[in-house]
Amino acid sequence: MKSENKPDRYEEFYKNDWAEVYGFWHKIITRGEHQVKMLEDVLSKIDREIVNMLDVGCGQGDEVKEALTRVPHAQVQIIANDTSAEALVWYTENILSLRAQNRPARVGYVRDRLENLPKRPLLAGTFDFILFSHCLYSADINGLFNKYTKLLQDDGQMLIFLDSEKSGLKKLQKQFWDRVHGVSFDENTAETVIEELNKQNISYDAVPFSNFMDLDKLQKIDAEGITKLLLPFAFRTQDLDRAVVEDAVAYVKTLEKDRMIENSTYAIKIKKN
Repeated sequence: MKSENKPDRYEEFYKNDWAEVYGFWHKIITRGEHQVKMLEDVLSKIDREIVNMLDVGCGQGDEVKEALTRVPHAQVQIIANDTSAEALVWYTENILSLRAQNRPARVGYVRDRLENLPKRPLLAGTFDFILFSHCLYSADINGLFNKYTKLLQDDGQMLIFLDSEKSGLKKLQKQFWDRVHGVSFDENTAETVIEELNKQNISYDAVPFSNFMDLDKLQKIDAEGITKLLLPFAFRTQDLDRAVVEDAVAYVKTLEKDRMIENSTYAIKIKKN
C-alpha cells in the first residue's frame, strides 16, 4: 500500500503523453464491456432527475460515455478528476459530445490528486455516484473511503474497479518490480482495497470477473508492442534495463495461452446508508 512519502510512479508516468503511454491499453483488454454494463446498471437505477457524479481518476471517459448512451433517460452532471491535463481535455470533449444526441450532459473538472478531493468543503454531500475506475493503484488509501463517503448524498453509492493480485499483469509487475524500482511491489490491488474497507468498517459488495489481454491486438498496434508498450505500462517507466526487458518478455510468454493473458478485476460497490 502506498504511503504519502513514496514516489508516485503511476502519476508521473501518465501525466505527460497520456494518450501515447496509456491509449493502447483499452484496445487490448477485454474488461471494458463488462464494466460498461455495470455502469449502465448503476446509472439506470439512480432515481434522480439529474445524477450528480464524480469520476475520480477519470481518464478519457469512453466507458462512462458508452454507459450513458445506453441509459437515455439519465441526465448527468459530472465532476471529472485526474492529474493529467490531457486526460481531462479528452474526457470533457468525450462527454460533451453527447449533446449531439440531445443529452444535456454537463462536465466540470478538478485537476488534483484524488486524495485531496475530500478536503474540498464544497464537494461534501454532493454526489449520487462516485466512480473509481482503475485509479487507486498508487493512491494512499489509508482512511480514504470514509472521507469519500462524506461526499455522497444519502443513499449515494461508490463503485470501484481495480485489478486483483491474481491478474497476469500483477504477476508480471510483482516478478520484476524490485529489479526495476529497487523495492518490493508497492501498488494497491483489489485485495488491499478490500482490506482497507474492512479496516474502516465500511460495508461493501465485491465481485471478481475475468478478462483478457489480447497479444495479437497488441502486435497489430506495434510489432514490438510487448517491449515498447506493455512493459513500460506495467512498470510505470520507459527506463528499463535490457536484461530486465529480455527476462520480462520471456516471463510474459509463460503467462499467455492462445495469445491471451488472463486478468482478474474486482467490482466493489459501496452504498451510503
